[in-house]
Amino acid sequence: MKKSCIFYFSSDTKNTEKLLLNATNNLVVDLIDVKGVKEYRVSDYENIGFASGIYDDRVDASIEKLISEIDFTNKKPFFIYTCCFEDVDYHEHLLECFSKRNLSKVPYIKILGDDLEGNATGHPDKEDFLRLENFLIETLGE
Repeated sequence: MKKSCIFYFSSDTKNTEKLLLNATNNLVVDLIDVKGVKEYRVSDYENIGFASGIYDDRVDASIEKLISEIDFTNKKPFFIYTCCFEDVDYHEHLLECFSKRNLSKVPYIKILGDDLEGNATGHPDKEDFLRLENFLIETLGE
């Protein structure tokens, strides 16, 4: 079986963390909270995911830093992001981060998450958890 991990950053609302914990219940995926992580080893993993909410129109800086530092040789990256606006896409910046590493066609998914101002109230919900679980099953080859 291919080993998989997801590095994630989740702030005040904990949308990203809730989403990952619910969607990975039936999957073998190591979840790694980047808060406080000074060292990371990815040599054991074939699938490496990144997850973050959107803050000031981009993912958390710690996630971008990891993307710029990890050796993706023989690795399959993917990303998940949460945001509170259904009609706004933030994936282009992330795709650029991967493109700088000569990685193209990186799978990603956007999931709605409420914010502290009442946007996307009620999200992530059961449907969101299921969408992410299906994305992970397909992406990880589970």
